[in-house]
Amino acid sequence: MVLLSAQDSDNNINKISHAFFDRYPTLNSIVTSNIQELSSYLSTVTNYQNKTKWIHEIALSIQNETLIPLNMKDLLNL
Repeated sequence: MVLLSAQDSDNNINKISHAFFDRYPTLNSIVTSNIQELSSYLSTVTNYQNKTKWIHEIALSIQNETLIPLNMKDLLNL
């Protein structure tokens, strides 16, 4: 959610997060989705086109929850 909240209000992100995580409860559900579908859940977020693309690219690069980096350096590299 940090990626989404950049240049947007927490209030706005909180409004969309429930529906987004209901639809995409796992990293794999994001990986198997596409940018157009993801965009429909994020369209009210500031700069949603870029953020949607970044979320999808990050999910594709990680592929599996067990491979999510646990240190700041690797997280920032995503």
